[in-house]
Amino acid sequence: MEDHESPNIKKTDYWLGGTIPTNNRFSALTEETLEDAPTHSTDPKPQPISISGVTNIKPLIELLNALARNKYLVKTLFHDHVRVQPTESSVYTTIIKALMGKNTEFHTYKPRHDRSFRVVLRNLHPSTGANDIKQALKEEGHEVTNIWNFKQRTTNKPLPIHFIDIKPHTNNKEIYQINTLLNTIVKFEALHTKRDIPQCMRCQKYGHTKIYCQNTPQCVKCAAQHLTSECPRKVQDGNVRCVNCNEPHPANNRGCVVHKQLQQQMYPELRDPA
Repeated sequence: MEDHESPNIKKTDYWLGGTIPTNNRFSALTEETLEDAPTHSTDPKPQPISISGVTNIKPLIELLNALARNKYLVKTLFHDHVRVQPTESSVYTTIIKALMGKNTEFHTYKPRHDRSFRVVLRNLHPSTGANDIKQALKEEGHEVTNIWNFKQRTTNKPLPIHFIDIKPHTNNKEIYQINTLLNTIVKFEALHTKRDIPQCMRCQKYGHTKIYCQNTPQCVKCAAQHLTSECPRKVQDGNVRCVNCNEPHPANNRGCVVHKQLQQQMYPELRDPA
């Protein structure tokens, strides 16, 4: 494998303590990743902010006290990671802006109030118009933001299955009580979510996505500090390296030992009864 730009040091003047070494082989297996993965909780508190490279916490505490005294909690995690939990939405926004202004390495998550409530609608004819479905659900007290019809994989034939996103509201779960829609007997079901861990396409770490990531970019192919789209390697070959485990495979390879360890921790296989 050819030489790469060393990823051992990200920044040399980082305001939270000098240099930031890249993660060791199993740094993705942190309490931060396992505890802070997005959930569908109705808890109204703001999302946590996970800050990297905190070798000196004093400047961070001073900043937080200046911005939001007594309106945040801090938890120290492994590998120089710190989790900040704001207690008010306005404080969350203020902290995020300040961290970005200091080029801080951090990630957070999509606010719960911005997440759509997704359901599966069964037994409605696939030719039914989306606007008709929206209007019928509006009359039931649910505001639809998106609808798409599920199709059979091999034939691409539309099926009597629709995925529906509705705006978050306290009455969201009441949609499961609807058994007729547009004079049709229907059934609403919860979406069966994938038991997989989100991976950021910016920094390649697990537990969050690129939309809310301010970490240094890491290439999925060569692990250098640039976005994958900016990688000079345009030809697919075996000369790759994973930023998470340092093995010769792309960082999004599901055979990665780090991914396997995380998957096992978050979704352990059911054991046979004794």
